Amino acid sequence: MKRRGPALIACAGAAVVLLLLASCASVPVTTVGNPPEQAGATLDAFTSRLLDLEITPDRARLFALRTELDRAAAHTGAGRHDQAALESLRAEAAFQAGDQAAARRLVESAAALSQEVEGVWVVRAALEPDPARSLALVEKGIAIADGTARLLCVRGEALLKAGRYAEAAQDLDEGLRSLDERYRALYGPDRERAFALARVARDTSGGSPVQQPLSPDSVLTYRAMVEQALAQTRLLAALSPSANPTFAGILPALSSAGLLRDSSVAPDTPARRKDVAYFLWGLVARSEHDPTLLTRYRRKYTVSPVPDVSVDAPWFDAVLGTVEKEIIDLPDGMSFKPDDPVTGLAYQEMLAKLTALYR
Repeated sequence: MKRRGPALIACAGAAVVLLLLASCASVPVTTVGNPPEQAGATLDAFTSRLLDLEITPDRARLFALRTELDRAAAHTGAGRHDQAALESLRAEAAFQAGDQAAARRLVESAAALSQEVEGVWVVRAALEPDPARSLALVEKGIAIADGTARLLCVRGEALLKAGRYAEAAQDLDEGLRSLDERYRALYGPDRERAFALARVARDTSGGSPVQQPLSPDSVLTYRAMVEQALAQTRLLAALSPSANPTFAGILPALSSAGLLRDSSVAPDTPARRKDVAYFLWGLVARSEHDPTLLTRYRRKYTVSPVPDVSVDAPWFDAVLGTVEKEIIDLPDGMSFKPDDPVTGLAYQEMLAKLTALYR
């Protein structure tokens, strides 16, 4: 069978679809709040609209699209593969609408017609709640389907969640290169996250998986800030005689070393950018055996070069120092945003930069 374009959830030949829609000409197809569907619409157009709705959900438009897909399916005269493609689109539309029962029924109807349709495996994987089984379905689909780009992206997301960052980055990158540019709105952020985490893993542990006490998108806590530094660097080793120190065990030493801006804070309190800068700059001063770094910038400036960090702020030197050494960035190129939270991913990247400076 001729290989079809990988950018589509389900593919169909334009000529076949024109015949299919021509058979529906006597049935007026209208959408809620939109003009009647053009007579020359194809499955490609249905796919494009479904993609737009996944990027920007709209219940009314999705309901209208499901109605049009149902009418097209009721008047189809296409071959089995193209019928399967249409059924898989109906299944995905049902899944988007939260109608899992209909999505299961429709995807199995599509699979009975043809298992070579990529959309069949995309929906089957989405419906499977068990991550391992979902990944197994994706793997099977990649081996069977006549298009794999979307499945590669789905597999990449699963591998990212499983901590297999390099493999995830490869799948997401390869899949997106063959897909419509709009798919970057769905998978692009995960691609960037996978590459960043793969880079962190390589820089901090020679390619082994990064030890994470929180997920990449979770807000960093004081406990996680310390525990990740213990797991991914050797910069705190001198503060504890234990080979596997805990947050509670090393807290007194951290307080004595002045590495925490507030040593009385609850361990699960979110760490803000100013807290992280204070902690990391303290590690820099210890690594360079130069305590004067802790006051270097306040001795130089009377007016802060960073508008949202005053010279008399306890974290002033830490902010300027970590920015100067490119451990932490200025989000907008000007302000530090000291009270913003830090994500697990952002902190891992900071640790990777710090470790690269002080191996």
